[in-house]
Amino acid sequence: MTNAWWSLGLSNPMYEFSLHVSDGQSGKPMSVYSPWFRKWIALVHAQPSYLEPSPKPSRNPLGFYQSHKDTYDLAIPEVPDSHKLATEERTRFAALWPAGEHAAKERLIKFCNEKIHDYALHRSEPGAEATSCLSVHLSQGTISARACIRRARAADVSKRLDKGKDGNISWISEVAWRDFYRRECLRSRSLKSRRVSSLASCLQKQSLQTRLR
Repeated sequence: MTNAWWSLGLSNPMYEFSLHVSDGQSGKPMSVYSPWFRKWIALVHAQPSYLEPSPKPSRNPLGFYQSHKDTYDLAIPEVPDSHKLATEERTRFAALWPAGEHAAKERLIKFCNEKIHDYALHRSEPGAEATSCLSVHLSQGTISARACIRRARAADVSKRLDKGKDGNISWISEVAWRDFYRRECLRSRSLKSRRVSSLASCLQKQSLQTRLR
């Protein structure tokens, strides 16, 4: 779906929940993390609603299921042979990363209760098991960055995102970095897509002019 939106020269609305931080002058997104993070913190402190949970979705209107029954009845496609895992691998990965929102929340709570305060000291030590192991949940959307930051802030001695325990500050910065880097990747892809579209348009005009000569 993302590729389909890009092919049309459009941004993907599924990614538009990330906080947009401009440089304050040109209005363009900031492309250097440190100043972006400082401004991001200032914006979140000024507008606490950025970290508040989204409202629960409302119920579908009556008759919605019947009018979209074909979509509801679609079967989940089989995994391509090139991406299938052996039974042993599936069992091992399921144990390492239990799927779903509840598993993600449990992992977040456990990390904030037991490990986050020492995160800055031990995050680069693979044998210490000091990280949250939430990357797969963040990338798949089974937990949100704002939920992670709310919990990390609640586990700190300060309600400011740049004050308190070094581990909490460091981990919040890492979560923010994910959003910053993702937006940079999307922006680069969008710029590249527009350049390709512009080039294709120029080539079409040249081809038309050649045929008309």
